[in-house]
Amino acid sequence: MKINTRMYLALAIPVLVLLVLAGDVFYQGYTKTVLMDKINRLEHFSPYMTDMIDELQVERDDTVAVIAHENDAAVVKELAHQRKLTDEHLEAFEKEFKTIDWSVYGEKYQRQIEAIEHHLVALSEFRVLIDAGKESVVQTHAEYEAIISELLDGVIYMSHLSEDTHLSNKINAFTSFLEMKEFASIERALGTHGYVSGEFDAHTHQEFLTMINKQEAYYNVFKHAADAEQAAYVKQKLTDPVFEKIEHYRAMAINSVYKLADAAHPISEMTGDTVAEWSALNQSKNKIYKQIEDYLSDDIAHYTETHAEALHMQLYLIGGLILVSLIAVFWFGWAIAKSIVNPIHLITYYMGRLADNDLNAELALSTKRRDEVGDMVKSLAVFKANATERKVAREAREASSAGELAKAEHVSKLIEAFETSSNQTIDTVRSASDGLQMASTGLSNSASDMKNQSGSVTSNVETTSHNINGVASAAEEMVASISEISEQAARSTNMADAAKNKTQDTVKIIETLSTSATGIQQVVRLIEEIA
Repeated sequence: MKINTRMYLALAIPVLVLLVLAGDVFYQGYTKTVLMDKINRLEHFSPYMTDMIDELQVERDDTVAVIAHENDAAVVKELAHQRKLTDEHLEAFEKEFKTIDWSVYGEKYQRQIEAIEHHLVALSEFRVLIDAGKESVVQTHAEYEAIISELLDGVIYMSHLSEDTHLSNKINAFTSFLEMKEFASIERALGTHGYVSGEFDAHTHQEFLTMINKQEAYYNVFKHAADAEQAAYVKQKLTDPVFEKIEHYRAMAINSVYKLADAAHPISEMTGDTVAEWSALNQSKNKIYKQIEDYLSDDIAHYTETHAEALHMQLYLIGGLILVSLIAVFWFGWAIAKSIVNPIHLITYYMGRLADNDLNAELALSTKRRDEVGDMVKSLAVFKANATERKVAREAREASSAGELAKAEHVSKLIEAFETSSNQTIDTVRSASDGLQMASTGLSNSASDMKNQSGSVTSNVETTSHNINGVASAAEEMVASISEISEQAARSTNMADAAKNKTQDTVKIIETLSTSATGIQQVVRLIEEIA
């Protein structure tokens, strides 16, 4: 396995850990962003629900008034107008309802919101029953309260989605105020029914007190959940004089005296304008509550939009940082691998050229590097220097060997020439020696013959000496001469033998010299082979 592959594998583990951690951070950021987007979309839809709540509350009050006034024309006209306003808001509600993918909020909430839409559409059927006089005040309260409660639950669901404590408090404050506003609307309807009837029966009186107490309870919840700015705004709005006047009418209803016969509370302070004033005061109160509702809703919308944008930016930032980190890690790993692998490739190639005795090769790496690669480069520089020295020494030896070889060749040639010449000389000497030996042998034979002949002559001379007296002295001289010649022939024979011996010695010396020359030639050839 190559080094760069090993390095990439070594980097894979921390990169995977980084990816897991970064993925977890990104997922958490993504989850928060998606959740905030859900809340933001629901917050943008919540005004359609709260508007429907407002219109339904007014329609409920007008419906109760119609039932209490037994189809008074003015009240019926007011109800018809309010129903038209309710239908307009219902149309806007349905239009916006169809643009939202409710499945992202889960199956339970999807069924809940679809039930609200279905209940609102079925409201027209309940209106027909009211117009036919088939529904009582209690049934009317129950029907409208059911629809309004469903709408309130739809708004309250935002607080279940939020994981942001501050946002959850804002939503809880808003929904608490909506609950308080709903109970105020029921109080208005109950008061209208009592004032129109001229008395509060026990059930209506009890419900009236209950609604007031619930308003107080939810206002306390609101103050606990609201931030300082929200609480200050609502407190300032509740200082309007209309609330003091409503307290007067509350006291009138609460302090009415029981009639034991039917357990009803007659209203002794009631005048002809009481119902109209009660209705007008509650309309003013409802407008103030609507302002508070819009303020709280806008505050939540601003918070969710701002934080949604911030979360999106944070998500983009996290994603960008993760991407940059991954790029930096991969680039860093690639740079490290390149800084190690490339020098190794260069060193390998350089070592290959040095192995091929290419001492002119240059390594494009500095010996001043302080890492292991620098140590390798320094070692290679020393190796190259030593190789260069060895090359110079070898070339010097080769040059010296070439001179010695030339000398050896010259000596070899001289030896060969000498050998050739000596062989020729030896052959000549040998031939001459053979000739000399033959001559010597012949001379020796001649001397022997002469000696024999001289003996014969001497014998003949001695034989005839007696006969020849005149020539005795000449014969004696002749015998002496022949004897001297015989001695000289003997000496010549000895000299020939000595010459022959010397010639044989010379031949042996020349043969020894020839053998030595052959040995020298073999040594020279061995030197040539070694060179």
